[in-house]
Amino acid sequence: MNHKLNEVLEANNNDLQYDTSVDRQRVVLRIINDNIKKINDLCNEHRRDMPTEIKLVYNVENNSLEADYKYENVYSNNPLKTAVDVAEEWFEEIKNG
Repeated sequence: MNHKLNEVLEANNNDLQYDTSVDRQRVVLRIINDNIKKINDLCNEHRRDMPTEIKLVYNVENNSLEADYKYENVYSNNPLKTAVDVAEEWFEEIKNG
């Protein structure tokens, strides 16, 4: 899916390029995993449920961050849908507005 980020930029005649290298992907995953652990610790500390889904969308033009949390099972009940399927669906949802 790493190529799709830059395809969107190209489609919008944007000269920027995201670093989608494997090394950068590893760094991003490490950051995400660390943050999930911290969120879980906070939820446990405050006796709250851990969200089952957290979607974050950063709008570069507006310098704003939008967050959407869900607490019910979203995809775990689907035996055919993989994490890649979910990520691609979300990417298309954001890309198409």
